[in-house]
Amino acid sequence: MEDMQQFYEGDVKGLVYEFFLKFSRFEFSLKASGFVRTGMRKAAVADWKKFYQKFGADYHVDDKEKQLLKTPPNRQVYIDQKISWQDFEFPADSTDLEKITLALRSMRNNLFHGGKYGEKSWDDGERVRFVLSRGVHSLERMAELDGDINIHFHGFY
Repeated sequence: MEDMQQFYEGDVKGLVYEFFLKFSRFEFSLKASGFVRTGMRKAAVADWKKFYQKFGADYHVDDKEKQLLKTPPNRQVYIDQKISWQDFEFPADSTDLEKITLALRSMRNNLFHGGKYGEKSWDDGERVRFVLSRGVHSLERMAELDGDINIHFHGFY
């Protein structure tokens, strides 16, 4: 276990920032490229399902992504009036791209909503670095699947 100062000032802070920046940029790129749907109260939200359905058959995970899918982030659940953690289980018929997008969104939720604090692996700096670095890697790879997404993701206007 590492001192929490490492997370506030060290390399983990930089990885958290990079992951959030690229995740939000990727969601913007999806919406700007037509992968958008109506959410609650008519909000425009990224249509991840449309994205992985379009590119899932042709997307092949690389070694880093295989490692992430082998040990994905846990999910915080609320069962019987208790908050706890469960291993992430992917739908049996999902493509690798769908699995990657589910893992990325779980990572984003865990970080953004503060769910990882108090979970045993959050204080494990090596595990956090492993998950976040692979998440950034996957976002960059997925941006290359579509010319419009890539343009918006990198800001090449």
